[in-house]
Amino acid sequence: MSAPLADALTEKRNGKRAEAAELLGISFLKELEDGQKVHAKIVIKIHDLDTVNQSRIKMLLQLGDESQIETIMSYTDVCNMVESQIDEEINDPTKQWTYKGIIRHEGPTNPSDPMYKGSKYNLKVQWEDGSVTYEPLGIIGKDDLISCAQYAHEQNLLNVDGWKFLKWHYKSHKKVA
Repeated sequence: MSAPLADALTEKRNGKRAEAAELLGISFLKELEDGQKVHAKIVIKIHDLDTVNQSRIKMLLQLGDESQIETIMSYTDVCNMVESQIDEEINDPTKQWTYKGIIRHEGPTNPSDPMYKGSKYNLKVQWEDGSVTYEPLGIIGKDDLISCAQYAHEQNLLNVDGWKFLKWHYKSHKKVA
């Protein structure tokens, strides 16, 4: 759970909602009209003449990891979605998130790059719930060495810096299989 989301959770547990400005930077899953779930990031609080009334505040969301598609949602709707996802995590803390597959990768990135997530490369993964996000290779690679090694082999990346740690695992798995 990200620090802003954890802060929002703390606010919820105390019986009050986070202020609109505190939600900036929080990401959550948003279901589109066609049923597709996408990563949504709260990027801007749209000022309203009546910002004292939280229900009238609007939030600008960036949808997806790659695109510049944006949409506007009410502060109340954003809070409801975030709180619902937090409740799901609280009610099932042992839930294991699994992904269906690796779609592509991006990188190399560096710490000054806006796409940087703590790893030189990011993997675009499709999750079991249908959502698609970019995740650091360093994290996914530790959790699922074999799938990452197979992907790296298919993309001819096993000899590329940042992917080399998967080479031994690919060779070992290949011998066993």
